This record gives sequence, C-alpha cells and structure tokens, in this order.
Amino acid sequence: MSMKNVRAREFGEVLRVVIADTGMNSRAIAEMLDWEERKLVDLINGDAGVSERDLALLLGVCRTPAEDRDRLLAVLPHLGRRGWWQEHGACAPIRQRTLAEHERMARKLVSWQLSHLHTLMQLQEYTRAVVRAGANVPESEVDARVEARTARQVVLRLGLQCVFYVHESVLLAPVGGHEVMEAQLQHLQRLARRPHVEVRVVPLAAGAHAGLAGAFDLLTFERYDPVVFVENENSSLVVEEPAAVAAYQRVVEALDGVALDREESLGSIGQLLA
Repeated sequence: MSMKNVRAREFGEVLRVVIADTGMNSRAIAEMLDWEERKLVDLINGDAGVSERDLALLLGVCRTPAEDRDRLLAVLPHLGRRGWWQEHGACAPIRQRTLAEHERMARKLVSWQLSHLHTLMQLQEYTRAVVRAGANVPESEVDARVEARTARQVVLRLGLQCVFYVHESVLLAPVGGHEVMEAQLQHLQRLARRPHVEVRVVPLAAGAHAGLAGAFDLLTFERYDPVVFVENENSSLVVEEPAAVAAYQRVVEALDGVALDREESLGSIGQLLA
C-alpha cells in the first residue's frame, strides 16, 4: 500500500484540528459551504480529495491559522501521488509534520548520518547548537524549532525500532562545545543500550564507502510500502518508487559491511569519553 494514504490521513488530521478549533461541527460548516456533510466527513477521514478552490473556501470559513493553511495547501497537490519533492522556501518549516507522521507510523527506522547525529538521538542543547548554526534560521525561531524536534523523540519511548548508522567524524565534532558534546555522547551510550535501538559507527578508517552520497532515513511499516526521506537546506524528498527505495536499501547493506558492530560501536563511543 502506498504512503499516499498516509498523506491523506495527515491532511485529514490537520483539517480535523482546524474544524475543532472553530467550535462548529461538520454539519454546520458543510451548510455554510453549501456542501453535503458527507463530502466534508470523507475529506477529514482521508477518503476523498478536494479542489484547491473548495479547500480555500473551507479554510476561509474556518478562519484557519496561517501555519495550518499553508500546510494543507502544500499537501493538497500531492494527495494520491507516489513520491514527493517539497520546497520550503528559505528553510524547512518549524514543524515537519509529514516526517513526524511517518516516524509515528513506522515499524522501523534505519538512518545514515554524515554531518550530525539524528534528531531522535539529540539532547536539547545539541539540537540548539545545530539549529543556531543554520544560515537561514531566524533567532526568533530557535526555541520553537528545538521544541518541535525534541517532540519527535516520543517515538523512541513508544518503542520504534531504530538502527542509526553514524560516521565517526560526527562523534568527534564538538557540537555545542566540549561539555555539551560529552553529555551528548553519554546520552548516545544510554540510547545504544536500549533493546530497540542500535547505533553503528562507520569508522574514519573505512575510507570511501557507499554512504558518501548523503544522509537519509529509510522507514518501513506494517501496512505500507517502505519510503526514504532525504532532507536538504530548504527542501525535502519523499522517495516511494520501489526501484529507488531498493537503491537506498543497497546502501544500507553496504554500510552494514563497513560499520562497527553494536558492541564495537559502544566501545568506540566509550573511548571518546575516557
């Protein structure tokens, strides 16, 4: 089953919140729009599409906040499609709802990181340093971005199976300064000892390897086909085509061949703390 169904569900959930905030029920809103109530209910449940004009009318009636309005208008053209390249403007949105929804529904996450630790593994001060280092993030948004990224970590507490491949250079970079990085490495040790979390270090000694093309997240699900997320400075790509996803799966297999095993990786982290 394609992840286009997840996008429809995400669309409906945002819309449900928007409608709830009006204090009106679906029947009252449908009457204001001269719609059948079933049309609105199907849209909320992710069982139907809508034209941009009708969505604009609905959002106007609901006096939708700008963030929710922009989110719904951004998702609308991609309902029913495989794959999704989304441009964000100057930088990514504060709350990456599509990614968070996919993480929440996933059975397993396999991640490869070249430049910094995965968001799900970051302490708040590490996250703050990463966010502040961004060339296009206004200072006024730093706290909100840190909060939004930290909130995604709930999936670890819910038991999401994770394998984090991380380049050794990431562990050596003093993000946030020495004290922050030391605390982060200690946190990484604790996470790596959880039964559903596996941290695999790709050593500098590996030299050239299949992961040099860039970072990505591979998500697998109980009911849906696997997808890959690739993030850039001001855009993100959801990869759904089976052949393209298979290419990333081959990268994971290659990384497995050069990465330290679980215990060796824990030892590597411990040596940096010694």
